Amino acid sequence: MNVKLVDKSLAIERVLESGYHIMVALAPPGSGKSTFLSMLAEYLALYSKVPRETRLRYFGKYDLYTKRRGFFDEHFAKYPVIHLDFS
Repeated sequence: MNVKLVDKSLAIERVLESGYHIMVALAPPGSGKSTFLSMLAEYLALYSKVPRETRLRYFGKYDLYTKRRGFFDEHFAKYPVIHLDFS
């Protein structure tokens, strides 16, 4: 089985810089909406079950860290996040 990772980390910047206060994610099942929202929550979260250093190592591999370092540092682990799961 071939598995290919698609780096969607730069979408975090697009979401945060969009200026919208409310966004609706409309996409078909299996398109990665939940995965993206989990990644967004881990990126922004001031408090998490995963230590900050571990999250920094995880995000350090992706484009948001390597190509947009100033933006990354400005927002990484700086906000309280409330995660609601309605599944």
